[in-house]
Amino acid sequence: MCKAYRESPWQDVHLLAGLESEIRMAIKDVAFRQTSFMLASFVRSQSWRIRKLREVEAVNKSEPVLGIEDRVAMETIEKSLKFVDGSYQVGIPWKRKSPSLKKNYEMAFRRLQNTEQRLFKKPDIAKAYSDCIEQYISKGYIRKVPVTEEQPSTKWFLPHFPIVKPDRTTAKTRIVFYASAQYHCVSLNDTNCPGPKLQPNLFHFLPHFRKKPVALVCDIAEMYLRIEFTL
Repeated sequence: MCKAYRESPWQDVHLLAGLESEIRMAIKDVAFRQTSFMLASFVRSQSWRIRKLREVEAVNKSEPVLGIEDRVAMETIEKSLKFVDGSYQVGIPWKRKSPSLKKNYEMAFRRLQNTEQRLFKKPDIAKAYSDCIEQYISKGYIRKVPVTEEQPSTKWFLPHFPIVKPDRTTAKTRIVFYASAQYHCVSLNDTNCPGPKLQPNLFHFLPHFRKKPVALVCDIAEMYLRIEFTL
């Protein structure tokens, strides 16, 4: 019963409904059924149940139950997270220590050719896409790998394509790195743990927008591009 109250946003309604049924049963044996004093006394005597339920709820909110993959992801992040030269570095939470990824160069190159063919038909988007890549290079997000550089034993090439949103006031064209692209029925997303949900429940902070006449929102520019992955 406590679990049902804890997981439901209408727990107070259900709790009061349960108390109401108990009140009705209690006042059947009372001669003066219209006496509000006796009703109030009964509710006060049951207040410890409300406090107990809220204590159980508070414990479960502060200590969420995590699955095996979620625990692996959190442990990997906590052990590998570092702040180096103005940016964060974190290890990839692999599901296995040695992920079975085959070299997908052919698939990534074929997707790149298809992307270039679409961009040739829209020169304005192609120009914005090229400028975006140049910005990533100048900011140190990406770099060109020379042929003479030592290559890792396991490689995975990320396909990318443009997303165009002309109604946006900031960057109208951005690059999407497609980690869900499959090669031999396996994608990069399939080999790592997504981790637990860290965002708060929408229901908990939406009522705060009714407290004040003005609400402020903000965004971190290029947040995910500022995080480096270590193997």
